Amino acid sequence: MRKTIFFSFILLVILLLTFSITSAVQYTNSSAFENNRVKVTLTRIDPNPVAPGEYFDLYANFELNSMGFDGDLRNIYVSLVQDYPFSLAENEQVTKFIGGLKQGQTAQLKFRIKTDEKAVSGYNSLRFEYSSDRETNKLSAPLYINVRSRDSIVSVDKIKLDPEQIAPGSIAKLSIDVLNSASNSIRDVKLSIPLEGLPFATVNSLTEERIKRLNTGKAYTFEFDIVADPNAASAVYKLPLRLEYYDDANNFFAKNATFGVLVGAKPIYQMDIEDIDSHETNKAAKIVVSLSNIGPSDIKYATIKVLPSDNYEIVSQDRRYIGNLEPDDFETAEFQIYVKKQGKLKLELNYKDTYLHDYTAQEELELPIFSKSEAVKYGIAKPNGSFGNIILLALLALAITVIYKWVKLKNLPEAIRFVFKKIIIWIIRTAKILKPENLKKKIKELQAFIKKQ
Repeated sequence: MRKTIFFSFILLVILLLTFSITSAVQYTNSSAFENNRVKVTLTRIDPNPVAPGEYFDLYANFELNSMGFDGDLRNIYVSLVQDYPFSLAENEQVTKFIGGLKQGQTAQLKFRIKTDEKAVSGYNSLRFEYSSDRETNKLSAPLYINVRSRDSIVSVDKIKLDPEQIAPGSIAKLSIDVLNSASNSIRDVKLSIPLEGLPFATVNSLTEERIKRLNTGKAYTFEFDIVADPNAASAVYKLPLRLEYYDDANNFFAKNATFGVLVGAKPIYQMDIEDIDSHETNKAAKIVVSLSNIGPSDIKYATIKVLPSDNYEIVSQDRRYIGNLEPDDFETAEFQIYVKKQGKLKLELNYKDTYLHDYTAQEELELPIFSKSEAVKYGIAKPNGSFGNIILLALLALAITVIYKWVKLKNLPEAIRFVFKKIIIWIIRTAKILKPENLKKKIKELQAFIKKQ
């Protein structure tokens, strides 16, 4: 029993000593060379920690150990052992000359060193070597340099919006891929898209998402459902993005960025025949065509063209430029045609959207052309005026006769009676002539007269 306790105690002591030695080695900034005659101490590293692919300045003190050794050292040369991930900078002197060191004396050297781009984050070792008049090629124990990525090489790898262009009032899925290209894992990763002051909102989710850990070489897709405000104007909007995380050394990192989102929809329009000055065939007509923007997106650089047809001939220029139409706006174009028959007016519309995508559409609008009876029925045209003209002429003749007799007789009532008497006599005579037997007689007399001629 006592032996068991004793051996357990010895084992515990050995483990504690091993742990202490290991810990001390990992974080030491000084060490002795092989013969313990010279000691090297790192006094300054700038910057610290160092980053992969970058340069740093290392300051080291070299001191002659005064314990157990007699005599000075002369002709001392020191060099950095170039071993991964550290190497001397270009144009840096490989071997540096100290000269001589006396007991307890210290000399400082500076080295310009480059860290390899693929260096692993953490503590990486380097060594020095020296020679003197008494010994050559003596190596120091490892000294440890803290290597850490400046930004942990974590990046937004890809951003995708489905659909690529979001219409006002509609929902789109936003996917953001975050890639960890660093040599160490990251934790407490948070991605947020602040939407304050923008015409967007998230649907069924917050404006941020979190994951506990993202291992090296791995990617994670953060997803958000966003909706555009129904009144959002067609434009490119910049959405902010913020990425926050910690590395395994508990260092905090944050990145801010922006990305563009297209808001817009295919323009919606309406075309009508606004006015026409003639509704009959075989006549020239001036036609006014209107174009209305009835959608939420702008219509840009619009032109209207009248296409050929058997229903009409184009008299004026066949194309008119309309220009730009904002939502709930309209413009008109005027054309001259010669209408040959009832039918449709063929039109071609060319325009662009907010992002200058080209569109072409053809429309057919019914020409408001009617027959004479239809035009009279609908009040578009007046009845044939020949009978009305006869009545008008008769009344005019009657008025002139009354005035003539009035001037001659100097008596208006007498003049009116005279005229009406004549009218009654004319009506009676006309009625007698129009009797069938009299009408036949008159026809025979007309035929006999024609033969004599």
